[in-house]
Amino acid sequence: MKKKQAQSPGELPVPDTENLFRLLAEQMNDIVWTADLELKPTYVSPSIRKVLGFTPEERLQQSLSAKMPPATLRLVKEKIKEELTRDRERDPGRSITLDLDFFHRDGSIRTLETSLSFIRDEEGNPTGIYGLSRDVTDRHWVEDALRKSEARFKNILLYAPLAIQGYRTDGTVVYWNREAERVYGYSAEKAIGRNLGDLIIPEEIRPFFEESLGGCAGLEQSGEFMEAGDVSLLRKDGSRVLVHSIHTAVCVEGEEPMLFCIDLDLTDRQRMEAERLKMERQLQQTQKMESLGVLAGGVAHDFNNILMVILGNAELALKEMGSLSPARESVSEISAAARQASELCKQMLAYGGRASFVQEPLNLAALIKETAPLIKVSTSRGVVLKYELESGLVEGDPSQLRQVVMNLVINSSEAIGERRGVVTIATGKVSLDQAEASSRDSSGKLQAGEYVFLRVADNGRGMDEATRRRVFEPFFTTKFTGRGLGLAAVLGIVQGHGGTISVESEPELGTTFQVLLPALGP
Repeated sequence: MKKKQAQSPGELPVPDTENLFRLLAEQMNDIVWTADLELKPTYVSPSIRKVLGFTPEERLQQSLSAKMPPATLRLVKEKIKEELTRDRERDPGRSITLDLDFFHRDGSIRTLETSLSFIRDEEGNPTGIYGLSRDVTDRHWVEDALRKSEARFKNILLYAPLAIQGYRTDGTVVYWNREAERVYGYSAEKAIGRNLGDLIIPEEIRPFFEESLGGCAGLEQSGEFMEAGDVSLLRKDGSRVLVHSIHTAVCVEGEEPMLFCIDLDLTDRQRMEAERLKMERQLQQTQKMESLGVLAGGVAHDFNNILMVILGNAELALKEMGSLSPARESVSEISAAARQASELCKQMLAYGGRASFVQEPLNLAALIKETAPLIKVSTSRGVVLKYELESGLVEGDPSQLRQVVMNLVINSSEAIGERRGVVTIATGKVSLDQAEASSRDSSGKLQAGEYVFLRVADNGRGMDEATRRRVFEPFFTTKFTGRGLGLAAVLGIVQGHGGTISVESEPELGTTFQVLLPALGP
């Protein structure tokens, strides 16, 4: 038996290394453990109870597969193998740190940050493994939640329906989301690194933009620094886009301030507003025309009754007076004037939709061919008539529809005047869905279905918007002669046949009238 050496007076006692190790290990909150090179544990500190719920004795008896998931076990074995290879290459004293998953007694998984190093014999050869494990599950959860939160907010910014551009106080772009790519035409790759002013800021507001950047030099607080408003900015192709723009600063301590421009594309809003105004104008025009139609029809009906009395009495007077009567000429003029006034009443009744129609099936193309000689003599000498006629059956009054054709052709001829020009008369069939039918007739009365069209187009002087809006009003005319009832009567006749009429025109580009009548049969 080896005798213990006597201690010299005043000499400090030499501590027992193994007892000291155990004393320190048992006082630590982290798990201290040792194992042989096959990962069989040889010591586990009592702190394992607090971290993983097991006693040291239970842990020493457990197999490796019961301690950690298979993926973690494979990772540890691979790392130990790598370290043993490295150690043979004379890299002693090295330790590695891994985040490893371990099973808790309650079945959950805890993540432990584990430092591993080799235990060596007197010659420096590895004989075992020393480990120090700290529970970092909560930290990992927080880090994971933070990563997910950052990813969510990145996606929110990236795919937000707002054009978002981030830039420094010198104007250099550092962020450019998908909506900004769509609105302004630059990809993020092309935009980042360039000056925002060179990309989307028009020349007229460039000084204001640069002045705003200069005012951000000493910016220290996040928040809005530029008043929001609607502004017209540049696209890549040089066109303009109206956006509602908000500029905001984001300041992080110790970092250069970031500025963000958040733009809402107002293109769809502009289009919808324009469509709304157009629909309102069409509705107002329809209501006005209906009101005028009621008025004109009522007046014409009552006035026509009066004219019949005048005309009847004038005819009776002419029969009773002799051919040499001095009053005969005056009474003849009364009769002629009454007949002219009666024709005027018929036109007003047609506009008001109160004319009498004799409905019968007819081919619109055949009707126009029959009327061609009359059409020819009714147009000016410089007009070339071009026909594009396809058969189409409708139910209507031949004389009334003939009047429609004649009025439209004469109107086109007069628009060309003494110049040379072309008037194209076309017929055919068209199928409309409800959306197309509603777009052709703002009154909403036109239904989806099959229609026969009559199109009369010219390359005359055309009309401006103000004239085009009033072209079907009774007694409205831009000519020196005429009563302004021709197109008004056309409108009444077409509507009386259950159809609609539209007009497209531009100054000096000509005019196109298109009539739609319900098709008869397949």
